[in-house]
Amino acid sequence: MWELTKAFKFEAAHALPGTTLGEASEEIHGHSFRSEVTIRGIADPTTGMVTDLGLLDRALADVQKTLADAFQPGQLRHRIESVFVGNH
Repeated sequence: MWELTKAFKFEAAHALPGTTLGEASEEIHGHSFRSEVTIRGIADPTTGMVTDLGLLDRALADVQKTLADAFQPGQLRHRIESVFVGNH
């Protein structure tokens, strides 16, 4: 059994309008995040790989871009679901 973990960082911004935190929460502000994806499996006897690393890198790049481009929490959820469901 093999396990591969890939990590990446992204920046995202949002505002919190309509809360009791006041006007400062309504201004757009950002956060830095670090995310990890781990895959585990038995290596394919032909390729010796658990997955095609090029496909994995492309999928993670799509997720990273989606996360970095998102500004609103509602948009973030929709965009993440789109990436994982494949509804680009």
